[in-house]
Amino acid sequence: MTIKNYFSIFLFVAVLTSCSSDADNDTETVNQPEPPTEVTVQAFEQPYAYVNDQVTLVGTNFTTNASEIKVLLDDIEATLISATSTELTFTIPAGTSASPFVAIEMPNTNVSYADTYQPIAVVDNTKGEWITYPFYLEAINAVRNIQATGKEEIYFSTEAKREEGGGTGIMKVHNTLNGGVSIAFFNQAYAFTEENGDFLVGPQGGEFLLGSNYLSYLKADGTQTIFEDFPSNVNSWTRGLFVDENEQTIIVGSAEGRIYKSTNGAQSFDMIHSRESNNYEFLSFYAHSENQVWLAGYTFPFPENLDYYPAKQLRLKDGVWEDSAIQIEPGNRTRERIERIKFIDGITGYASAYIVDLDTGAEKYVLIKSINSGDSYEIVLEEDTRIDDFIFKNPNEGWYIAGNQIFTTTDGGSSWQLMHTTTMACKGILYNDGILWVIADGMLLKYYF
Repeated sequence: MTIKNYFSIFLFVAVLTSCSSDADNDTETVNQPEPPTEVTVQAFEQPYAYVNDQVTLVGTNFTTNASEIKVLLDDIEATLISATSTELTFTIPAGTSASPFVAIEMPNTNVSYADTYQPIAVVDNTKGEWITYPFYLEAINAVRNIQATGKEEIYFSTEAKREEGGGTGIMKVHNTLNGGVSIAFFNQAYAFTEENGDFLVGPQGGEFLLGSNYLSYLKADGTQTIFEDFPSNVNSWTRGLFVDENEQTIIVGSAEGRIYKSTNGAQSFDMIHSRESNNYEFLSFYAHSENQVWLAGYTFPFPENLDYYPAKQLRLKDGVWEDSAIQIEPGNRTRERIERIKFIDGITGYASAYIVDLDTGAEKYVLIKSINSGDSYEIVLEEDTRIDDFIFKNPNEGWYIAGNQIFTTTDGGSSWQLMHTTTMACKGILYNDGILWVIADGMLLKYYF
């Protein structure tokens, strides 16, 4: 073989080897995996939902190919409705827990959750059954006020039980914004430090905390007013407040019957009614409107030789403040005390009262009813045990709680039926938008109609 032939063979082998190497490199480049897409789950557009509700989850870098997405709540697959790069809309599947873990599965992705991410609450709204949500609160002596700010949103203030031998029952405000799935201590910038006062969320979203001699008003825009100088309010406790639609007119009632009014959003207050004597105390405040206000309480048991100590009422009627005795059982040697008063429509109202016999010491608790704005009352219920709270949906349908029992009426209080018995003592009750709420020691109960 000639040198020329050897050289030709060498060139052929070299070229063949080079082509083979290039092909291998091309194969390696084609088979190189793509890095995973970083997906961030940010938030649900709503704090709660019911089973079968459509909800939207907001995030980044979602695939828009719905067939490649799987959404699971507690390992239960949800039905995906739509998908964009920033939103996934799906229905809540049956069988999930109240606080489900939400997982997103997509090909070749790393899914992470934003620090501000909050899981959605799945609220059980089964009708005709009692639904219970456990929560921990220190032992409750009383629930002072419950207010609904939405269908599944309530605020309530609690008074802790006093320590053995005395002590102070500190007031605290709690709220749930997701139907009771989670309950939080609502810590406003100027919080309760005592057992007296009230709390209210205004129509514009302002938050009002009322103490013995101060009012904190935190507006929805974050600005705050603290008023600490109610005129002549010495050694007296505030009992409640009314706030109008614009959060400008505010009425505050005190235990001694002093009434204060602001027309400039708590910038200043005038005393519009002063106490008429020093032998009574008001325990409950209720306002149906700026022109319909009631306070109720009792007459002090002195002088001690009287045969009768009636309950006490202060009300605003036709623009005039009327101070009067409420004689629940006139003619008997008793001492009477109204503990709670609530009016439904400015005409029909109810009040719970305590009565003790001056001779025997026998005690009883009654629910009284007025159908004339408080001109007169009649007893519609007598109990041997304390009536802890009551609420009426309308003049006929209502409920009251006593110990661990819940009772209902459909005829304005003429007859009552036992509705439910709980395992813990009930302390407060509210009806709103088809839901009956009960605050008890260690639990929140709900009933959907």
